[in-house]
Amino acid sequence: MRILKRPPRTTFSLKSATINLMDQQTSSPSDGVLTDQKRRAVSFATLLAISTFFIYSIWAMVQGDHYYFLGGGANYLSPLFSPELVGDSPQALFGGRGTWMPAWLPGSPALIFLWLIGLAAARRAIKDCDCIFLLLAERLFAFIGVIYFALLLRSLWRAAWFLPNTGVDVFGVRGGTVLLAASCFSVLVCLIALFSGPAGRFGRLSRSRSRVTAITLLILAATDLYIRFCSMGKMLDLRIF
Repeated sequence: MRILKRPPRTTFSLKSATINLMDQQTSSPSDGVLTDQKRRAVSFATLLAISTFFIYSIWAMVQGDHYYFLGGGANYLSPLFSPELVGDSPQALFGGRGTWMPAWLPGSPALIFLWLIGLAAARRAIKDCDCIFLLLAERLFAFIGVIYFALLLRSLWRAAWFLPNTGVDVFGVRGGTVLLAASCFSVLVCLIALFSGPAGRFGRLSRSRSRVTAITLLILAATDLYIRFCSMGKMLDLRIF
């Protein structure tokens, strides 16, 4: 006697069909267009921030003055001109400027370094790629940035001590001190983004290093603007304690 086998029973799940239908509806072709538009908007904002920094820093370099502030016993040095190798501020490492130096020529290599790292960030913002030359340049800038960060910490320490009428240095916190501390912190975050890999612990920060660099440059420019306004007498240095 021949035994007939039943064909396997096909089951149909209404829940799974509903989920598949929702996935097909949510993954529409317009999502890719929105993602591209968002990426372009972020890249445009990054390029705009870097361009703003370039325009402002060139203007600040041409001024040739007001990059430090000594009023009220303060000792602020702009992060755009720190470290100062030769110059008129008390933080100059090798004394005053030579007579052969033009008035607009800064006595600090900081601006050159910041321009180079800004160009690398702009290149990444234009076309998000990991070519070997760009990666090597960013890693080189990161190592140079460690030296810049250490010297920036030195300027922050000098800015935290004020010389009142008593003639004795007193520790204090004012507006310039806060902005210099913010500059140091932003540079530290930027260095972490440059040293980290896309798959590392700070992968998200690394993948956004062009935006992090742009924000850092804007914070440095804002600190320079505050010190410049205080030096020109257009703003009072905010005293916290």
